[in-house]
Formats: sequence, C-alpha cells, structure tokens
Amino acid sequence: MATESDEHISFNNDPVAIYLGADITSENRDTILKIIEDKNKLLSKKISVYLMKVNFQNRNNEIEIEEKPLL
Repeated sequence: MATESDEHISFNNDPVAIYLGADITSENRDTILKIIEDKNKLLSKKISVYLMKVNFQNRNNEIEIEEKPLL
C-alpha cells in the first residue's frame, strides 16, 4: 500500500507559460519571476509570463492579461 509520502507527480515537460493572478503579492511575484528568469537561461524554449489585471474602467471589471517581458 502506498503512503502519501510515496506518491508524487512528475512531468516530462517544462511549463511553457505561467499566469500570475491579479492579487499576487509583489514579493511572491518577484520570487516567481526570478525563478523563471533563472530557468529560462537553461531552457531552449523560454517560459512566457502573463500578469492578470482587473480593469476597473469596465463596468464588468474584466480581467486583462498582459505578457511580462523577461530580460
């Protein structure tokens, strides 16, 4: 019988995109961006980053997605 510590999920592929939610803290955003920048230096295909923002100008407060360019 497998215990919880014996079970894990593994993926053979690297992520191709990361979506950061509108309510992410600046500290968490900066940490994630640093990890992705470091990872992108090692990968042939880069991970894209998208920032979600709430558009308060629209009466439906729609979410907008903006690509975050990484250096």
